[in-house]
Amino acid sequence: MDYPRDHEHRSGALQSRLHAAHDGRDLLRATGDGRGDRRHGRGAHLGGHERERIYGPGPQRHPALHAGLPGRHAVREQRSARGPRQRRAPGRRGGGVPLHRSEDRRVPGRAGGTDTAGQAPVPLGSRRRARERRSVVNSALDGITVVDLTQGVAGPFCTRLLAQMGARVIKVERPGSGDLIREWDTHVNGMCSGHVWVNPGKESIALDLSQPEGQDILLQLVARADVLVENFVPGTLERWGLTPQRIREARPDLILCRISGFGQDGPYAERSALDLIIQGETGLITTNGTQDEPAKISLSVADLSGAMYATTSILQSLFHRERTQQGQDIDLALFDSVMTWTGYFPYMWWYQGQRPGRVGLHHHTMFPYGTYRAGDGKGVIVAAGAGSRDQWQRFCEAIDHLELVDHPDYLTNGLRLANREALSEIVQGAIGSRPQAYWLARFHEVGIPSGALNEFDEGLDHPRMHHRGMVREVDSAVGKVKVLDYPPQFSSLETVNELGPPLLGEHTDALLAELGLEPGAVAKLRESGITA
Repeated sequence: MDYPRDHEHRSGALQSRLHAAHDGRDLLRATGDGRGDRRHGRGAHLGGHERERIYGPGPQRHPALHAGLPGRHAVREQRSARGPRQRRAPGRRGGGVPLHRSEDRRVPGRAGGTDTAGQAPVPLGSRRRARERRSVVNSALDGITVVDLTQGVAGPFCTRLLAQMGARVIKVERPGSGDLIREWDTHVNGMCSGHVWVNPGKESIALDLSQPEGQDILLQLVARADVLVENFVPGTLERWGLTPQRIREARPDLILCRISGFGQDGPYAERSALDLIIQGETGLITTNGTQDEPAKISLSVADLSGAMYATTSILQSLFHRERTQQGQDIDLALFDSVMTWTGYFPYMWWYQGQRPGRVGLHHHTMFPYGTYRAGDGKGVIVAAGAGSRDQWQRFCEAIDHLELVDHPDYLTNGLRLANREALSEIVQGAIGSRPQAYWLARFHEVGIPSGALNEFDEGLDHPRMHHRGMVREVDSAVGKVKVLDYPPQFSSLETVNELGPPLLGEHTDALLAELGLEPGAVAKLRESGITA
């Protein structure tokens, strides 16, 4: 079937041309040819789709997750009763309640509700325009819609970033279980900490994409979207009949980003791959840890590298589309991504035939550069091995060992690396003679980069966190939850932290209503297991 390709903001352009069938199996049969009057001239789509959101009543919340807690719609109603908020000055960052600063930087929630009985379906966002326009109008991706088929970390973290840039992100999940990350733990009031990390800012719709009816709904969403991101094992969508060609029929200028462990074709392409597997396959684990034992990198570094490249490639493709009106297929492999983050390690092997050894809390190519235990037992990280003689001399003065400055074993960084064990004993003896606070002040005084080896809770309570207001609070079905703000700060652009992590299928009914489905048709879809 053909899908609407409406690209501009004419009245009714975002309504679905669908009607319900009697048997509930052909619920998305198109009327007419299903096409809009999209114009293809240069600049026809500048600004992307109008980004607007309607939140009607979602599915019933799971009692184990929210007993006694107000849902986000109830919170919005409470906010509306307070009256409109004042528009903030340009450059201020939007959304969420800052925990570390007294200033209220919250952004009004999006309006919600259902269509009035007897009226035609309301075009996407017209209620919001008629009521309270949200204040984050300077977000970079305002007007961009992303359909998110991802799960785990790599894909969801990518779309989380896009949401914070202002895109509308519609997360499509399997009915019953949803994103696999939902089940990893229950740390956040019954919700998984990973889900709260990577999925705030998104709407969740539950769809069975292996069934034709679920696929039809997906393609209707795609027809109104700018970007689709997926990270299934390669071949999964094709086995369901959701080929790139079929997806692109719904939206010819779509940005289609496909994230996988080893790419869509070639060796290992058919293998599933989580972060630890990629760390192992790339050899990264063998570079980390102590001489006695390797260790995985505690962060999901392979997933995160893929997420960052996926995000930048999507932004790159959107910019290209503005110039050419052309869509883009992006094939992104986690293996490729994290390999480009291995720094100088490849060059050690390519040009010296040396495998990077494991150096624990020290540096592979500079010395002294690492952690030492101060007299009070606290760790001091010092970076005095950049190779500059002036820095080396200042470091020796700071630790009261001027005799080391011109010592033949330590004159250059290469010599210091070759004799690191003996030099490390001298440095440790000096730093171990005084408390951490003394050394941090002393090294700062003489211009030697240094820092504290903190416990993680100390990092969360760091003065920088308080000054920056990095921790925000957003409403969710399990109450207010903490999220981290988008790190860059802009002179005029704003970032968005409005929605908390959604329940599975929390926005299914509202999204299907946007597509023009009547409640009876939605009920049949739910009864047949197509949605939930």
